[in-house]
Amino acid sequence: FNTDLPIHERYDLKGSWVKRKVSSELLERNPSALRMDLNLETKLKIDPLRRDDILDQIANDAKFLAKHRIIDYSLLLGVHKRLSSECPSPEVQTSTSTLFRQTSTYTFEKLIYDFDVSAPKTSVYLHSSDEEQDNPMLEPPKSFSHPKTHSRTSSQPEINFVVHCEESLDMKQVYFLGMIDILQLYDVQKQMERVCKIWFLRKDRDGLSVQSPQKYSKRFIKYVASIFER
Repeated sequence: FNTDLPIHERYDLKGSWVKRKVSSELLERNPSALRMDLNLETKLKIDPLRRDDILDQIANDAKFLAKHRIIDYSLLLGVHKRLSSECPSPEVQTSTSTLFRQTSTYTFEKLIYDFDVSAPKTSVYLHSSDEEQDNPMLEPPKSFSHPKTHSRTSSQPEINFVVHCEESLDMKQVYFLGMIDILQLYDVQKQMERVCKIWFLRKDRDGLSVQSPQKYSKRFIKYVASIFER
């Protein structure tokens, strides 16, 4: 995440449950290790309107990816835990929350999508609307650069990784959320992987990460909605 704030916990969330937990022993040795779905034990508590906006956007993005037969994407969640001395005083909480709500938004439907996902040396770009580009009030807070571009090797497509920055209702935590790994097609190799895990390794077919694009999308949308407190 492109921020000056320390990220105390990181989660890679897919909505699957087979081999989706990092051991407590590993977390004791390395508290900053990337956690997975079954390690997330608390719900995110943010402004209900912002929650609904984020869930609507994630649902639209997941449906868009399913239409192009893409699976295996994740919601990357970063959690910054504020010290009591860092929490805003009550008189400035309202203005601070308003600033966070002004962070500009993007969707995968704004992709310039004229490439073959499996082909090398191509690029995907996310663009904001003209209103977002021209409106200075939509600039994100100073501490949170938005979006961040993650460089890849010359043989991989290049994408802009866009992050939502949200404060918890009690102002004690800051959440960073963004969808990642959006280039995996549900191809023959992935279909064979699913068959092998179900019939030879006897894994739970519903809990596997590998699903058909429509099933993956529906499960992902349902799971992401479940991590927010209502």
